[in-house]
Amino acid sequence: MIGPFSVNPSAGAKAEALFRSDLGDYLVDVAQRNLLMLDVLRRRGDNYLQHMAMIAPHVLGFSFEPVMSGLSLPRPVNYWLVRIIPPEGVVTNEASRPFIVVDPRAGHGPGIGGGKP
Repeated sequence: MIGPFSVNPSAGAKAEALFRSDLGDYLVDVAQRNLLMLDVLRRRGDNYLQHMAMIAPHVLGFSFEPVMSGLSLPRPVNYWLVRIIPPEGVVTNEASRPFIVVDPRAGHGPGIGGGKP
């Protein structure tokens, strides 16, 4: 006993073992998280390369056929006129009038056409 405090030599060894155990767990966790992040970045890069390898990349989630490209107009624009191909089994009424959707989003604000919600 030194002064009013007792010194237990085994307490230091227990604390050191606990620290090493926690440090090991932490390092394993850091390594796993880094590998997962690298895998996510690799997948994202693969998707980007696949998208850019397309002749005319688009983000539409359905089939369509181009009717006209805006690049062929007297004043070229970056728009297309497309016909949406209905999925298998969907019945369409050919007598009904077509409708046109203009989506002018160009990063100017949230919502369609930059309109605020």
